[in-house]
Amino acid sequence: MLQQDETNISALVQSEMESETRARSISSALSLAMSIAKKAKSGEGADQNDKDDLILLENAKVEAIGKKVVIKFLVPKGTAMPMIRRKLAEQKAAPKQQNGNAVGGLANNTAALK
Repeated sequence: MLQQDETNISALVQSEMESETRARSISSALSLAMSIAKKAKSGEGADQNDKDDLILLENAKVEAIGKKVVIKFLVPKGTAMPMIRRKLAEQKAAPKQQNGNAVGGLANNTAALK
């Protein structure tokens, strides 16, 4: 679920596990992974993408609620909007990629129809 109000953009992701124990285990593992990612993204060589990722990680919360693993993001609009604009500008500036599902060589098909 993704929501926006006057001041914030928030997202909620949840997944039901087979047990409460599994939900707590997954929640702990995700929290650890996010802590490791925060350290990696906050290094001296961090580029703008790393800084954007760090903002999202710092505004994320993982918890187990019963059998569910819930990840919540709450980012102030004033912080999120420049990130979104940068990403849209990067996509617009990126060279167009061809669809990998296209079948090449159809125009050169010389098979005769009978």
